[in-house]
Amino acid sequence: MVEIATLVVEIAKYLVAPVRRPFSYLWNYKTNLDNLEKEVDKLKADRDSVQLLIKPGEDPLPNVKLWQERTDRSIVEVSKVVGDNPEQANIQCCKGFSCHNLINRYQRGKNAVEKLKEVLKLEQEAAPWLAQISSRTNIPDDPWLQSGNGYEAFDSRSSVLKNIIDALHDPEVNMVGIYGMGGIEEAEAWSLFKSIAGMCVDLPDLKNIAPKVAKECGNMPLAIVTIASALKDKEESTWSTALNELKNPSLEGFEATMTREVYTCIKFSYDLLDTEKLKEIFLLCSRMGRTYDASIQDLFMYGLGLGYFKRSNTLEEAQCKVEDLVKKLKGNSLLLDAPNETRESLQTVIPDGEKFAMHDVICDVARSIDRQKGNVCNVIDDAISCRWAKTNILKNCTSITLHNISENEDNGASSSHHPE
Repeated sequence: MVEIATLVVEIAKYLVAPVRRPFSYLWNYKTNLDNLEKEVDKLKADRDSVQLLIKPGEDPLPNVKLWQERTDRSIVEVSKVVGDNPEQANIQCCKGFSCHNLINRYQRGKNAVEKLKEVLKLEQEAAPWLAQISSRTNIPDDPWLQSGNGYEAFDSRSSVLKNIIDALHDPEVNMVGIYGMGGIEEAEAWSLFKSIAGMCVDLPDLKNIAPKVAKECGNMPLAIVTIASALKDKEESTWSTALNELKNPSLEGFEATMTREVYTCIKFSYDLLDTEKLKEIFLLCSRMGRTYDASIQDLFMYGLGLGYFKRSNTLEEAQCKVEDLVKKLKGNSLLLDAPNETRESLQTVIPDGEKFAMHDVICDVARSIDRQKGNVCNVIDDAISCRWAKTNILKNCTSITLHNISENEDNGASSSHHPE
């Protein structure tokens, strides 16, 4: 009797399972559709990731291409099962089991289960290809228009630059001309001035004078940055002096290679430096050959040779003094941080903290000041040497700085006669 009962139970299992499976398509209808939607979203992500792994200009391997085709077909078929409208799954059925169309509900549920198996299989096949967890970030189309270290992007300039780039890419354009007023827009100029000068421009004593000083900069970023840095945290009297100087500048030494506003602002920033030692180091920086990535160590050696640190008791004390002076000049925007590059002469990498740079225009102003003081003649490249015999350029100089002068190109220097 026991054997018969056991046999009946086993037979029932095989009979119930086929009957239960179709009912599960009805009972788990929404769950199956939800699971299918989640997995097909994962499959779409896998498809995109696989595509990213294929290098531009190369064709995918045959097995990868076949997987892509199967995946695309599966995604299309799943969209038909789920329906374009997320609410379509509930259109033909109501709450509970009171469905208007049980056959349709059963068929969709069954298709969802079958497609889910297919999607999971495709995901498993792609898994070995997606072992890496990162990819190269797309480079922006206009990286030159973005702010970065030491560079501020302005909307007024960005639009002009973009137009220039577009014109250069145009095969119908043979020549590109750039014209118009220099500088940035007035609102951008004031915003830049405030960001450099700080909250002091909103103080009652400076609220009226600060915008006037900013306006005298002629909307030129270099002029704005230097004068705002020089006037930061200064008293009203200094601001008034700056305004008067900018309105009625002394243009001695002014060169047409820059605007009047830029020259005046840089010259005033130099005059406003706290100590004569700071001014000496600033001028010495302009005499160095590599002003775009000069070494503080080189500056220290030049200053030591010129006797700038006689009051320092030790070399370490003198070197600390140089570093402090460079830091102050950077704070006044007269020097900049230099990129961390390899010095070819030393074949070593100098850390950022041991290097500095000077803007070309600021360097020109500094050298102009040097010439006015009658101290130094800066000779850059061989071309200038031929002018020595024709001018009194060396008459009042106490020193000469030579840059990039070839040994076999000294005809101008050797033939000139300067008894003084």
